[in-house]
Amino acid sequence: MLFGVEWLLAWRIVRSRQSRFLSVITVVAVMGVALGVSALIVVPGITSGFQDAFRDRILGLQPHLLVWPRGEEFQNYDEVAAQLVAQPNIVGVTPATYDEMMMAHGDHRAGTVVKGVDYESVQAVYDLAGMLVSGSLTSLDENPKAFWKENELVIDNLVQETSWTAVVFGNQRVALWAEDIGGALPDEALVSILNVDTSLGPLDAALLGSVHARMVAQPVGIPSKPISVPSGKTRLRIKDRELFEAGVELKSGQSYLAVVTPAKAILIEASLQRPSPGAARLRVVDARGSASPLSVRVDDQSVALGAVAEVAARPPSVLIGQALAERLVADVGDLVTLASSQRGLGVRGLAPVGMEPTSGRFRIAGIFKSGYYDYDKRFGVVSFDAALRLLGTGDRAKWLEVKTDDVFALDQRKLSIRNVLEPYALGAFVDDVSRMRERLQRLLDSEISQYDVEQPTSLLGLLRNSAQALAVTRGNSATMFSQQDSYQLLSWYEANEALLDAMKLQKLVLWIIFLIIVVLASFNIVGTQLMTVNQKTKEISLLKALGATSWMVRRIFLIQGLIVSSLGAFIGLVIGLSSCGVLILVGYPLEPEVYLIDRLPVSIEAIEVVLAVISTLLLTFVATLYSAGRAGRLMPVEGIRYVE
Repeated sequence: MLFGVEWLLAWRIVRSRQSRFLSVITVVAVMGVALGVSALIVVPGITSGFQDAFRDRILGLQPHLLVWPRGEEFQNYDEVAAQLVAQPNIVGVTPATYDEMMMAHGDHRAGTVVKGVDYESVQAVYDLAGMLVSGSLTSLDENPKAFWKENELVIDNLVQETSWTAVVFGNQRVALWAEDIGGALPDEALVSILNVDTSLGPLDAALLGSVHARMVAQPVGIPSKPISVPSGKTRLRIKDRELFEAGVELKSGQSYLAVVTPAKAILIEASLQRPSPGAARLRVVDARGSASPLSVRVDDQSVALGAVAEVAARPPSVLIGQALAERLVADVGDLVTLASSQRGLGVRGLAPVGMEPTSGRFRIAGIFKSGYYDYDKRFGVVSFDAALRLLGTGDRAKWLEVKTDDVFALDQRKLSIRNVLEPYALGAFVDDVSRMRERLQRLLDSEISQYDVEQPTSLLGLLRNSAQALAVTRGNSATMFSQQDSYQLLSWYEANEALLDAMKLQKLVLWIIFLIIVVLASFNIVGTQLMTVNQKTKEISLLKALGATSWMVRRIFLIQGLIVSSLGAFIGLVIGLSSCGVLILVGYPLEPEVYLIDRLPVSIEAIEVVLAVISTLLLTFVATLYSAGRAGRLMPVEGIRYVE
């Protein structure tokens, strides 16, 4: 019952109308708290929105993880990708190139970052198709399409400056081989194997002369990955059968396709000459044996069997950002020129220091908008094969782009990937133990000059020898009993760490600054209560004279402060959430060249709202302890002496 009286008296003080000044100052205190709470909701909501927006925009064209080998070219990227994509925590893996180039359209030019992506796997890593505002993603598929039309083989979707060999076998089956016109080093040759003998099934093959030239369970009708072997005389063996009894002579820098048929093996030599501008090169090989005559057509052009023919082809495609398209004054269907200042080993030999400039014509197949202005004004996307042809680097990826199932658990995902790529097996442990034993034995035999081993004739000598052995063990433990760090792994957060950490710091500083508003509003409540104590001296004295304790008086003023802060927190909560809702619905435009995004983002997090309200109530409660204590210490005689 007494507690109810305290709340009643506190509410009477809050809504007192005997003094107009007190009523106004109470309203001011409530509005001060309300403004502080609303600021603590709106400002963190905007900063959180910026963090979420930048994260989503960055991940638009950037994967969760990048994987590439240290200090060597990434030629076995397909094998590593197959290992990673088999893991349960990996959503998608795609190879990519990443190079800075110059893009030109008419008189307009712009520096561009060109990514080469694999059409078949890129959508598993990021939604490139969902970013397109015009055009289509399918044009990045540069694999020729072979189909039969009234017993006539039709080959479509050929791209300029590509060379293909089509092998017809079985019952109207067609295998396509991309003739690699670059990538083979001097004194080496590239050999691919195509098995069209269905009776053999998936085969194991070995090219004699190279320990790396082995294939296991190569499927029927699919050319193997090009294998680098020493040029000169070599032999091909499949299931203990020599396909070329006298061996074959492989030319330096040349590419070959060995076709395994039921009757014999055919060795096809790739042409090192580039097709004419605007054309593709096609060769059709009939491996069916005694089958009916074969007719081949590309568009309206007939192609003779066995001969190398140049046929009409479409230009390679490129997707560009919307802001980049505006800078170049270009649209879907326009032709642009990509030029690179660097090039690897190509058909024209070695340029100075192994590089020479290169350029190519591409047709704009689509325009994308990632929402991140820095991407939209600089990025272009081409097919993986088109990027390799343009740079002439051979079948090498820059890195593998990996998407995981949890963008916030990348440290654990990096550890699991490293365990897959570089497992520390029992054999490695045994080797490390053997090496450590050898090292310690050399110490005991005084073969390590910086350590002087004493005979343990004394306790001091034994301790010294033990310390030296421990030093040898610690010195070698960094390279032993651990995984070999042969791959680099970079997460999206590490690549953008400076920007994201700066945004976190900005959010913290702004939250502290606007919390000061709440602190000032709390002092305003204290001032209000002190004036109330002075004006209500007689009433407080009468309460104490009637039996009210000092703690009861303190509670009255603590409850008054709680009512004022609660009213302010509620009003601020309504204002803050309403403001955020309006910003979300209406959208405040931003200058993308300055802020990198075009709309003011807002993201309301429940924990931040609860923290703003609780911190406000706590600060005001602490602030009112002083004024409530002063009211409780008031002696009854100090107020009653003025009662008439």
